[in-house]
Amino acid sequence: MVLATGLPGLVSAQTPNVEDARKISAAASPEARAAARKAFAEAFRELQENRVPAAIEHFVRGLALDPANASARYFYGLALDGLGDRTAARAQYELILRLDPNSEVGNIARGILLEFDEKVSDTVEGCW
Repeated sequence: MVLATGLPGLVSAQTPNVEDARKISAAASPEARAAARKAFAEAFRELQENRVPAAIEHFVRGLALDPANASARYFYGLALDGLGDRTAARAQYELILRLDPNSEVGNIARGILLEFDEKVSDTVEGCW
């Protein structure tokens, strides 16, 4: 699965850039904002139907237009984790903490990252 689409301004799990994300989101036209909202709505619908790969495609499209949307990044991270891509999911949660650390979604992302770290610790300890 390819997550980076090559769209201008896409802030992907592989190359998060907070300042670019903020600039792109702030400068988005009303049409781009509407298209991003539509993509996110389609992504949520796909998630509810358990069509995770389709949801990811919609999140990627929406985040290309509104890369600083921390709430969408949270659900994108959940979708990535649901497909077993914990590394890409972690990158989304870390990006949320840089975009909006004191928000509710920032606090949730922080908790998820702590859980990820605990699972890694438990796995490493189980190896010895």
